[in-house]
Amino acid sequence: MIHNLTGSSDEILAFIDSVKDICTIPIDYHSPSKDAVLAGGAKGYYSIAEDRIVLNMELEDMQIAKTLIHEYSHSILHKKTDKDSDQREIEAESLAFVLCDHFGIDTSDYSFGYIASYAAQDEAKLKTILSNIQSTAHEMIDKLEPLFVENLKKRTMVHEYITPVEMDKMANDIVINVVNELKTNDNPGLDDSLIYQNIERSIYSYFDTNKEAMKIQEHLYNNHTDFKRDLKQAIYKALNNPSYNPETGHPFIDDSIERRNYEQFEAIAVPLLSGDAYYIKYGTPHFMDLNVEIINDNRYAMSHNYELNSDLMADPDVEFTVDKDNRLLYPESYQQDNLQFYQRVDKDPVAAHQLNEFMDEWLNNIQENQYKVKAVYTEEQVIENANDIRRFCKENNLTNMAPKVKEKER
Repeated sequence: MIHNLTGSSDEILAFIDSVKDICTIPIDYHSPSKDAVLAGGAKGYYSIAEDRIVLNMELEDMQIAKTLIHEYSHSILHKKTDKDSDQREIEAESLAFVLCDHFGIDTSDYSFGYIASYAAQDEAKLKTILSNIQSTAHEMIDKLEPLFVENLKKRTMVHEYITPVEMDKMANDIVINVVNELKTNDNPGLDDSLIYQNIERSIYSYFDTNKEAMKIQEHLYNNHTDFKRDLKQAIYKALNNPSYNPETGHPFIDDSIERRNYEQFEAIAVPLLSGDAYYIKYGTPHFMDLNVEIINDNRYAMSHNYELNSDLMADPDVEFTVDKDNRLLYPESYQQDNLQFYQRVDKDPVAAHQLNEFMDEWLNNIQENQYKVKAVYTEEQVIENANDIRRFCKENNLTNMAPKVKEKER
């Protein structure tokens, strides 16, 4: 028995988008209640007379993907043919299966039963039919592949945290062009709401005149809340910044919380960034000690710890990576043992936003609470003497974290 395919995914939606991109004939979605062919049980059909594809609008995305490529296969294989109905169906479904399979969509539960229902053929004839679609399959894969990659990126990025560097690559040209346009048409005295309306109109105008180049950006602007907000804010700030230089400005990087966090971390731990130390312990009265260490390459950990039943408990422990070239800090995970809580960012925009905000507050509190270095571990030695620590801090541009002289006297 053949059952409808169910489910959806970014890959399935990207595949549907890609087939629509290469399809040169109309694709319509009809309700079975208003279409006699669909009312008879068809998932879709290709009309030779009208040269168009019709799909049942009530199907789930996976079935739509399979049906769409099946009917599209009919449109390129069978516009002019004397093949019988069974052969046409076997060819269309086989081609649909091969293409879906190539792009990671498993329709075997449906396709195998479908082909078997039409395959009252001898084995030799069936092999001939299947060999007939091979060249068409290769040709269609070549057409679909680059579109699928682009459409999948467009779909997946909607759910992902976009870094300042990624924003800069995708959207800095938009900022430059929109700022130049709005400055040319400058209208002093506008309130913020009208300025933002002008910004939005200019953004859509830029998308309209750069359709091919801006497919992903336009999709993100319409579907990714952070992308839209950050783009409009970057343009607004650039418009109101007399020193903004479109040739050298990188507002998504320079004004980001990731940059601010890097600079705050640098202010307390520059020897770790330079590799002159791999572990530093800090302390201040009435608070738990702070531990900062290199895990590997550009990955670091920062934690407060306490002991419970001889176990070391994180309260909390945050791991993060740094982009030294662009001077950005990216939190990766958060652990709070007394709450039995562990969270990874994994490109989740909500988690990334929460951890960026937490790191901003935590790093600021470290300096406000006047933490000072208590111990430094380098490849050559462990430094715990207050005089040696002060000397190390002075040599490594960390005088603000050096212990005070009176601490030694106590």
